[in-house]
Amino acid sequence: MHEYKQIVMRAVLALLVWGAVRGLPAASPPSPEGVEFFETHIRPVLVEKCYSCHSAAAKDLKGKLRLDTAERMRSGGESGPVIVPHKPEESALIAALKYESSEMPPKGKLPDPVIDDFVKWVSMGAPDPRADATGAKEQKSQSADPREHWAFKRPRKSAPPEVQHAAAVRSDIDRFVIAKLEAAGLSPSPQAPPRALLRRLYFDLTGLPPSAEEFDAFTTDPSDARYEAVVDRLLASPQFGERWGRHWLDVARYADTKGYVFQEDRNYKGAYAYRDWVIASFNADRPFDRFIVAQLAADQVDDPSCAPASGFVTLGRLFLRVQPDIIGDRLDVVCRGVMGLTIGCAKCHDHKYDPITAADYYGLYGVFASTEEKPHDDRPPELVDAAKPYDPYVFLRGMPGNRGADTKRQFMAFLSPNGQPKPFEHGSGRRELGEAIASRENPLTARVWVNRVWGHLFGKCLVDTPSDFGTRGSLPTHPELLDTLACQFMEDGWSTKRLIRRVVLSATYRQASDARPECVAVDPINRLLWRANRRRLDLESLRDSLLAAAGRLDLKMGGPSVSITDAPFSTRRSVYGFIERQNLPSFFRTFDFANPNVHTPERPLTSSPQQALFLMNSPFAIEQAVYLAARGEQKAAGTADREKGGDRLRRVARLFRCTYGRDPSVDELADAVDFVERGDGSSAAKAKDLLSRWQQLAQVLLMSNEFMFVD
Repeated sequence: MHEYKQIVMRAVLALLVWGAVRGLPAASPPSPEGVEFFETHIRPVLVEKCYSCHSAAAKDLKGKLRLDTAERMRSGGESGPVIVPHKPEESALIAALKYESSEMPPKGKLPDPVIDDFVKWVSMGAPDPRADATGAKEQKSQSADPREHWAFKRPRKSAPPEVQHAAAVRSDIDRFVIAKLEAAGLSPSPQAPPRALLRRLYFDLTGLPPSAEEFDAFTTDPSDARYEAVVDRLLASPQFGERWGRHWLDVARYADTKGYVFQEDRNYKGAYAYRDWVIASFNADRPFDRFIVAQLAADQVDDPSCAPASGFVTLGRLFLRVQPDIIGDRLDVVCRGVMGLTIGCAKCHDHKYDPITAADYYGLYGVFASTEEKPHDDRPPELVDAAKPYDPYVFLRGMPGNRGADTKRQFMAFLSPNGQPKPFEHGSGRRELGEAIASRENPLTARVWVNRVWGHLFGKCLVDTPSDFGTRGSLPTHPELLDTLACQFMEDGWSTKRLIRRVVLSATYRQASDARPECVAVDPINRLLWRANRRRLDLESLRDSLLAAAGRLDLKMGGPSVSITDAPFSTRRSVYGFIERQNLPSFFRTFDFANPNVHTPERPLTSSPQQALFLMNSPFAIEQAVYLAARGEQKAAGTADREKGGDRLRRVARLFRCTYGRDPSVDELADAVDFVERGDGSSAAKAKDLLSRWQQLAQVLLMSNEFMFVD
């Protein structure tokens, strides 16, 4: 057992080292709830009370302190840093707000609840999603008129550039990428080895590993024709919808429960029907524009199968039934999730950076305020129009009782022809809103989805802020490529499968992931795509792979959600796991699952000891190791074979094929057999080991980098 523990701890260290070597961050970026708290409670106060003296626009910058970017706020002013994350009692900003040192703002102390918000924010670690002003070049790229921002203009196709590395080109995508590489003095990487490429393709398209037989077939004939045939087969498989449906459920902040509620059932009855509808929609390649309209106006589309689609809107948190908060959540998931617009910033005032007015916000607010929910037992609550539409008006400072100017239920002005939105005329206006969002005239929707698809296939988006395409978001690394793909996506009938097919057939997608020193020196984080990004399996792929290696994965589709954290452990795919919004189990949090409380642009990526310890000690992981060890059992062919250790050799080989889809190398085979034989004696002490030697070997195999990562 001592030797086994040493091997397992080496595996633990290997996981952590790989995390560091491959660029996995030691700490997560601002969490979705942290970002939401900042945008809701902190940024509006900074804008209104602080920016006049402490921003780039200040006529006289007081104390050389700027509070308008995350970087400047962290660095502080002439008196040093003003915030100490997680320590409000040591933060000069909190002392100033409490009037315990300097008095800020000088014209009057902020209300105690507002100060309490700042204390809570600093205690959270001061999460701040604001883009830093990192250089004059980026600042100049932002137009003075936000309406002229690149993302607010319709995408246009560009002619693919000519490149020197023409032999590396398989598609127009490659020309756009290689041109950027050549401009930086770099070149693309060669194609990945067949095994690595097939494994990458399987996980990206289905979330599952290839079988040993599938590995054998492709490595025998890794031709372009065979590769293309595999792509088409995976796109047509039922598991495609399960993989890509789960990506959309992150956007939709899907959960099976309501969050904190009072004196009512916390579960959403029939929430799973929305999940199943999403999966079916991806499998059927429902055009993305129709996919969006159905989720906003399921009751108004001529397709009975779309009845559960309302779950996109109705399955959010219920905020103790406080209507403005519920509608604010719905506007957030629609606008950030589909169009990459941080419309929540306009709840209390006109957006300070993007051309979104408070009138725009409350015009859309009126759409959802003109609806009511119709409950169902077998599907999510259905959104239907109220008998009398709501006449919206602006809530001054975001307070419902503080009435401002009247507005109309209509689309945002800056995205409307000539800046003149036409008021919605039919009921609540949900169908008209969906059509406006999914219109080819809308410059955002296609771009935002193409960017999300690219991010899932490459591990990094072309626009680093996938839910913020506004003026404070990141600029695209390959703007012409993004626009061209967006135009092709719409020309292809908004087909997600055709978009994915186009991308995975490119040479850019097929590159090896090996680091090249000359490229690392110029582009250490691979923004220019000179190689593939090595990625760790996400929660669903990891759990499903453990079940697949153990020979226990149940591919049954659909139906009510099941617990995947409690014994007896379900063998269903992880996408069918029950999502508890308020008390998300530690397994989900340990492996960076999307926070179901809020829309999730990207999952955080952390590397922690808890991940390796789960694979060492959790009953679920141990159970799969037991089943994997049993899969390796087989009878020896005869006495001579048994005497020569042939039975053990075959058993080790089978374990490797079940786990990695390949045979072990000579050294691996020898080491594994030696490991087993040294603990396979007949002594009573060894017989009473808590874990058999074969199970220990199986567990070590399941913790390896080869199992946990995709090259």
